[in-house]
Amino acid sequence: MIQQIDFADALKLSHPVYIDVRSESEYQEDHIPGALNIPIFNDEERKEIGLVYKNISPEAARKLGLSIVSPKLPQIIELIEAAGNGKEPVLYCWRGGMRSKALAAILELMNMRAYRLIGGYKKYRQFINNFFNQDSFPFEVIVLHGLTGTGKTRVIQAMIDLGASSVDLEGLAHNRGSVFGNVGLPPQPSQKYFESLLWSKLYQYRDRRFIIVECESKRIGRIILPQILFNGMKKGKHILLYDELDHRIKRIMEDYRADAYGNELKDALDKLKSRLGNDTVLSLCRNIDEKNFYPVVKTLLEKYYDPLYNYPDQPSPEYDYCVHSFDTEKAAREILHYLATT
Repeated sequence: MIQQIDFADALKLSHPVYIDVRSESEYQEDHIPGALNIPIFNDEERKEIGLVYKNISPEAARKLGLSIVSPKLPQIIELIEAAGNGKEPVLYCWRGGMRSKALAAILELMNMRAYRLIGGYKKYRQFINNFFNQDSFPFEVIVLHGLTGTGKTRVIQAMIDLGASSVDLEGLAHNRGSVFGNVGLPPQPSQKYFESLLWSKLYQYRDRRFIIVECESKRIGRIILPQILFNGMKKGKHILLYDELDHRIKRIMEDYRADAYGNELKDALDKLKSRLGNDTVLSLCRNIDEKNFYPVVKTLLEKYYDPLYNYPDQPSPEYDYCVHSFDTEKAAREILHYLATT
């Protein structure tokens, strides 16, 4: 039996599994996080049907659509049946139109239990927009600051392991910021899908008082942070991590596996010739070719990253709390103790 359900009510289901029946490019641009893509029509088929609709008639387009989808139906039904094993399938297309209606009707004939999302993806997207357009951010934001290499991501992960609520904004955006931001990372998601991922992460923490993030500018690569979150970051508590230069260099070499991305590093260095000078860039490129990364990281910290971010390398009264980050777990526990007592 097919029931209609809106997204807010779908969130209350015990074990929903979202089935996105749109084409692969529609799904790629944005989708409900965790949704399975089981397209009724792929991109080429959808384009072909659209041309027939425009140039011939809606009836001809419907007949073409039926002829295309008919051979696929057994496989589509099988995939939905497998996905719904022990779960509650929720179908959606662009706006709750013909694609999800047609599939829902077939599932109903086969006595397969499922839901159909009212308004489809378009209504879901309105839900996300409404969330990020609230008057105020629903969490206190704890912002970690620190020079590059102080281990902010490590400390955040340690706090997550201890039960803290945190969002890795750079991880969601597939970019670390700066000229080296995309080295070794997959392509960035669309702005819409980043917002979907961010909302999904925040929804997990909906009963928490605060979330922890790294300090970021409003833009991470080509992704723009929602204004409500950025405002929350400015108003929140600000914590400084600091550590010695040598520790920072070694930490970066451990975390970023520079040996695997030599060519990408050299391409990024080429953009810094005006800041570092041709001779320095050439020297660093030779070091990369020789897999001698210590002087590369040291030079980049001293001549690029540290002047760029200009954070203190020792405790500073400008911050609500300061902690030495050499021992990651100790730093995480100190921060959580501070947050629990303030």
